[in-house]
Amino acid sequence: MLFNSIEFLIFFPIVLLIYFVVPQKAKNLWLLAASYYFYMCWNAKYVLLLLFSTLVTYTGGLCMETVKQSGCTPAHKTAYKKLIVAGSFVLNLLLLFYFKYINFALDVLGRLLGAVHIEMNVPVFDIILPVGISFYIFQALSYTMDVYRDEIYAEKNFFRYALFVSFFPQGRAASYAVGVFPETGHCRQMRGAGEYGIRGFCRLSWISDHNGQCVICFSDLLRFYGVFHYCNRSCQSAWFSAYE
Repeated sequence: MLFNSIEFLIFFPIVLLIYFVVPQKAKNLWLLAASYYFYMCWNAKYVLLLLFSTLVTYTGGLCMETVKQSGCTPAHKTAYKKLIVAGSFVLNLLLLFYFKYINFALDVLGRLLGAVHIEMNVPVFDIILPVGISFYIFQALSYTMDVYRDEIYAEKNFFRYALFVSFFPQGRAASYAVGVFPETGHCRQMRGAGEYGIRGFCRLSWISDHNGQCVICFSDLLRFYGVFHYCNRSCQSAWFSAYE
């Protein structure tokens, strides 16, 4: 389900309407269910990756909170917290690396070995990139760092934390994220979500999509005239990532 699709245009008002109808205590659960449904629309089994990242960082936060309240010396507390953070980062970044960069890394390895005349059959994995995986992994890791730095307390309510990680309006477009953030057990600014949602939909439909086509046409022209391979790679990558 894309943000600028008809499906989302139907889905978003329904979520917003039911949010204002359900009791206060059920609002977070409703938004969590809607967020997980949003991710499952792309590929249902990939929602397990979201759940895994959420569980790892949630558990890591609780462990760090336990360490803070223990009777250990400050040096030992810092060492234990660093170990927890390292474990959380390794598990999450390995997940991201496999789904997003494994084929690129193997291709680079094959080229490097080929440069020194070492033959290697580089496997290519047929991997479908899970929607929003970069967002929710870094969202979860940012929480881990905040707990480590004592900027926030570890969240004890799993469902509220799961909503923080998975909240669908933040997943792909900043236009939706503004003013729609789950804080202290409820989304205090959900009343403005409809306005921001419409603005975001229009921006994605009329600005991003059309500009994205311009970027693609421009790159095709560069490739046609032989300039493409001499372009600054970092600048080129930045343009493409902006319109993925």
